[in-house]
Amino acid sequence: GYSIETLRIWVASSDFSGDVTIGPVNLSKANETLRRFRNAARFMLGCIDDMTASDHVRYDNLLPIDRYALHVLASVCREIDQSFESHQFAKVLASLNKFLGGFFSPIYANACKDRLYADSQSSFRRRSVQTVLCIILSTLTRYIAPIAPHSAEDIFAQTKPDTFLSRA
Repeated sequence: GYSIETLRIWVASSDFSGDVTIGPVNLSKANETLRRFRNAARFMLGCIDDMTASDHVRYDNLLPIDRYALHVLASVCREIDQSFESHQFAKVLASLNKFLGGFFSPIYANACKDRLYADSQSSFRRRSVQTVLCIILSTLTRYIAPIAPHSAEDIFAQTKPDTFLSRA
């Protein structure tokens, strides 16, 4: 069976200008979208577990790759904001999928794993990527919340109260 979150994502990704179909293929795609988001969130939650707001690195001090990730995120945020304003929820999900599947997982997360896993817990290089992961997770969770509120609630419940308070 599929979860209520999967059904909500299927509804949000449906094109209501024509006939709406439901079936195993549609639900499988919606489930994959939810799985991709939850896996990325799980990765980020694990990586920022030891972060507090005082550990955040100011934007000007972030490493170039981390500033670039925020640049890509800002571009995606503009797309998502426009899609929400025009009630095009399928485009919201497409933008989230494009960011997670096209940039975050294959490029940014892979490029940062050494800093996250091999650098000392309080190293500047590790804190730089953790700061960006906090911002990405907070941003994407807020965007997915209207569509998949249970997943968003789970993520916020797993973060420390001050993790998202500070912006770099």
